[in-house]
Parts: sequence; structure tokens; C-alpha cells
Amino acid sequence: MSENAPPEGGLAEAREELIRRGYLRPGGETSGRPVWSALRVVVLAALASLVLAVGQVSAARAEPVLVVLLLAAYLPLFAIAFGLLARTGNWLARVLLRLGGEPGVVAGTLAGCAGVASIILVFALLSGTTAAVSELLPGVATSAAFGVAVAVVVRRALFTRLAYRAGARSAGPSAWIAPVTVFLGAFASLLWAGRPGVPPTEADAAFPPASGRVAVIAVDGLSREELDAVQHIPGSSSLSEVAAWGWAPLEGLGGRLPAVAWTTIACGVEPARHGVVELEEVRLFGARRGVPISPAARTILLALWRPLGAAEAVARPALARRAATFWEMASRAGCPVSVGGWWGSWPVRRLLGEVASERAWLAGDASPDAASPALVDIVREGWAASPGVPAATDRLAVALAHRLPAHGAHLLAVSLPALDLEQRGAGAAPPLVRLAAAPAHLAAIAEVVTSARVAGHAVWLLGIPWHGGTPFVAASSAPPGRQGAIDARELAGTWLDQLGLPTPAGAQPPRRALSGIKGTAVGVAAYGPPPPPLVAPPPAALATQREVLRSLGYLR
Repeated sequence: MSENAPPEGGLAEAREELIRRGYLRPGGETSGRPVWSALRVVVLAALASLVLAVGQVSAARAEPVLVVLLLAAYLPLFAIAFGLLARTGNWLARVLLRLGGEPGVVAGTLAGCAGVASIILVFALLSGTTAAVSELLPGVATSAAFGVAVAVVVRRALFTRLAYRAGARSAGPSAWIAPVTVFLGAFASLLWAGRPGVPPTEADAAFPPASGRVAVIAVDGLSREELDAVQHIPGSSSLSEVAAWGWAPLEGLGGRLPAVAWTTIACGVEPARHGVVELEEVRLFGARRGVPISPAARTILLALWRPLGAAEAVARPALARRAATFWEMASRAGCPVSVGGWWGSWPVRRLLGEVASERAWLAGDASPDAASPALVDIVREGWAASPGVPAATDRLAVALAHRLPAHGAHLLAVSLPALDLEQRGAGAAPPLVRLAAAPAHLAAIAEVVTSARVAGHAVWLLGIPWHGGTPFVAASSAPPGRQGAIDARELAGTWLDQLGLPTPAGAQPPRRALSGIKGTAVGVAAYGPPPPPLVAPPPAALATQREVLRSLGYLR
């Protein structure tokens, strides 16, 4: 046969058969089947929605039924996203082919880009639901495996459009084995990470009587550098004395949200164990339960479903906290406590002592779920006599410290957030006004310290700045000078040890170099879960609390 002769076989008949089957358009361009393209988009959207729903519910350890609600909420979002991705990929493929690109190279390149984009999108929405690295790794693995699956699907779909159908089939089913196996393994690890934890151990039946007295003063917005500088401010002799106490930098706060950091300190465990990772949760389709999700995911879901009345954001109450605080543990051991304004103290729980929760502190609420009966008048008077939230919190902290001799509490835990509140409201007040208010707030801190010292308590001052500076803890019982950094999880056990009570089971050992306690430790004991609330917050209180936190700058 001559070299220039046409090859044998009916090429025209073959071409007509390919056109009839839909593999070629009459003009010669290859074509896949649109119905299969749409099905692939829906399958990928459902898979991505399932990954996010399971990951976020597992990280929050929420009710499994919420997976269905999140799946339904995410599905339209991902269907639109992958539909746009498919259209963009087809358009880019045609452009690259006309520029001389090889079908295999074009399909592989675009598939890789689609896989990377999918990994970034899924992980950006999945992250933020947990603060524990060990629980974040399954999400990373699942996002990566999902990206591989997207890349395989996109490559095969594009190669079907760009080349002969048999070429796309040449790889065979074996091409799916590796990505499917990796995805299933990663997805199983995501489920395992969110498995129900070990039920909290019941509290021990007996504890030794408390022998010490401790006052813990939490100051939001104060750095160590600022404490060192207060000695130059007139009338701050008490704080100058605090600056001379032994102190240590504070590490392991668990996040940049005040609620997360202060709950980590109060419970002595990381956020993955105490359960407070967000200040608000999203409730979908009228459900009475919500899920704390990442800010990016929350913004997207609310933008998509809130106009339809199918989604709302509410403040996440302290009922979500799964670990007991140091004041609840002390109360369970028979130690009288007095608590004011600490994050996680709302709603008021059954304990030996009195509590004015952060809701009473920040909003002046004297309802039964917000303040103990003995503190109702103090909350109302403090708010009635103070112009603005920062001044009200100062008055309440001072009033609670003055009650120590009469109340006889062995443990005082009080929060002074005024400095932080002034900074969060910086846009609403001129700088000179804020600077003029700072001495008043410093004077309130000094008065609380003095009252606690006079009552015979060992005083601890904690400062956490949110706008730069060194977080720190200073103790009147510590020898002067700086010590090595202390983990936030060590403090709860240290304070209980200073009270003469056992260290919580599974907690960090106490830092006796700061507490100054000598002799043999009392031992280790199980303090059990948080006590039940005195009164459950009414539904309207959740919405009100969210508006309070938003107006103060804690929520966006």
C-alpha cells in the first residue's frame, strides 16, 4: 500500500457513529454528556457538604441530627460553587486547546487547580470549629482527600470533552481506588475525632476542708508592660506593689477570644475539652439547637439563609461548657465562693456561694439565671449609679470585694473588663476621653486588690491584653521577680492546691513556686461535671445576650 494512501477502514462511518453517540459535535469538537456533568456537580457538592457537616458537628460534639440540617444548608452553596467551577474549567480548556495545549496536559493542569481550590474552600469553612491540633488534623486530611477526589473527577470529565472517549476510559476503574480509599480513611478519622468522649467522672464523695483563702482578679486588656508603667501614675501605689510581686508570662490561652481564654484558665483544660470555642452558634431551619462554626462558614450560611428566615445567630450560652470551673470545684469540696463577671458563669449554677454572671456584669441583668438572690440589689445599684458599662463593671467588682469579710468566701473570682471594653469602644470615644478614664479603672483594680489583701486572701492578678503586650499572672505569695512561663491550664489546679484542696484528676500539676505552698500535696480528686443551672435562661435571653456582646465589640 502506498505511503500516501488513506488508511483502511470507514473513517467517515466512525465519525458519524461518534456524532450519533454524542462524543463529537458536527463541527468536530469532542463533547461529554451534559447530564453526567450535572450529576458530577451534584455528587461533589453533596460530598463537600457532608464533609463540612460531619466535621463541624463532630468538633462541637453536637447532636448528630444537626448533620442533616448542615448538609441541607451547604448543598446549594457547593452546587453553585462547583457549577461555576465546571463552567470556568470548560471555558479555560477550550482557550488552552486553541492556544495549542495537549488535551492530557490541559486536563491535568485544570484538575490540579480545581483540587487545590476545593481543599482551600473546604478547609477554610471547616477550620475554626476546634482549637485542638489533634482534632484539626483529621479535617486537614479529609480536605486534602476531598481535593484529590475532585481532581480525579475533573480530569476525567475534561479529558472526556477534550479527547476520544476511549482515552478517558483507558485508565480503568483502578484510577479511583487510591483517591476513594484515601478519602474514606480520612473521613473515618473525622468521624473518630468527633466520637463521644468519656463520660465525666462523678465527683468524689469526700474532700478535705479548705485551709487557705485565695482571690483571683482577672483584668481584661492589661499587659505586663502596662502594669510596670503604672508606678508613674499618681495614686497607684497599690498597683506599684503588685508590680513588685513574683510573676510569670501566661501561655496556652487557647484563642484570641476572651470567652475562650478565660474559660481555659477557669477549667484548667484546653478548649477541645471544655467545649467553648465560639461566642455564638448558628441555628438552621427553626431548630432549637445550634452549632458553633467558623466565622467564614457562619457569614456565608447567614447570608444565604437568613433572608429566607431559615437561619439565625444566637449567643452561645455557658451551658455548652463541658468542664467544671475552679470555683465550681472548690464549691463541690465545701469551700464557699464568691464569683463576679467571669466568662462562663452564666447561667448561675447550684453551688456553695454567690455568683453575679457575665450577663449581670455586662448588661445589668438581675434575673435568677444571671445573679444569685444575695447579689440582685448590688447588681441593680451598681448599674444605676454608673454611667456606661466599663464603670458599672468596676463598681460591681469593688462591691463584691468589699463583701468578702461579711460573706466569708474562701475563694473570690472576679473579672474587671473595663480596660478592654474601653479599647473595644475606641471608635466611639475620643482618645483623650479614654485616657482620662484609665486612672479610674486602675483605681478600681487597686481597690479590689487591697480589699482582698485586707480580708486575708492570697491575691492573684491576671492580665490578658488583646491589642499587643505580654499576658501575665502575678501572685502576692510568690517571691519577687520573673519566673518561667506558666501554662494557663496550670492555674486552676494551683489555686485549688493553695486552698488546701486536691488537684483535679487529669489536670496539670500545681505551680507551687508561685503559690508558695510547702509540704506534701493533698492529692488528686475527681470533681465531676459542672453543676446544673439554678434556672435555665429563657429563649429571649439568648438573643438579648448576643446583642449585648455585639454592642460591646465581642461579636461582629
